[in-house]
Amino acid sequence: MKNHILAAAVALLAAGCAGLPESETLRLISVPVASGAIVPDGIDSEEAWSSAVAVPLLVPADRPGSPECVQRGSARFLCDETYLYLYAELDDDDVVQHGFNHHQNLYETGDVVELFLSPDGTLRYWEILLAPNGCYSVFFFPSPGRKIFCSAARNNVSLQV
Repeated sequence: MKNHILAAAVALLAAGCAGLPESETLRLISVPVASGAIVPDGIDSEEAWSSAVAVPLLVPADRPGSPECVQRGSARFLCDETYLYLYAELDDDDVVQHGFNHHQNLYETGDVVELFLSPDGTLRYWEILLAPNGCYSVFFFPSPGRKIFCSAARNNVSLQV
């Protein structure tokens, strides 16, 4: 059994690279289902990670230069019946994050990995920001232009970075 997510729904922003530009055709990424427990420890030692395809970060098509980033990165995904797991490998000469609180605009204070999740056929989406210092933010956009900070969900949202 495999799940799929849209590549354009996943934007990893780090080291001067971005996800797919709007002009790119959306492609599906197969997300393998883990057969055993996944420990969110930043190490891809579980057997299941070997079946997760690494999706490389690319320079947007409207930017000059090589399609590859100067400082490379990739992301892999796994899921089980409860969770979606992200394993990101990023090269960055200058890792910085000046925000030290959860649920703030961490993209304004340093490096982040951003994960956008949206149900098929809808305009609403969740935006999850993960910072290298362990801070995270979760935002919900019920429609374009409307942002709900998930401070009310702090006790219900648990991420391990």
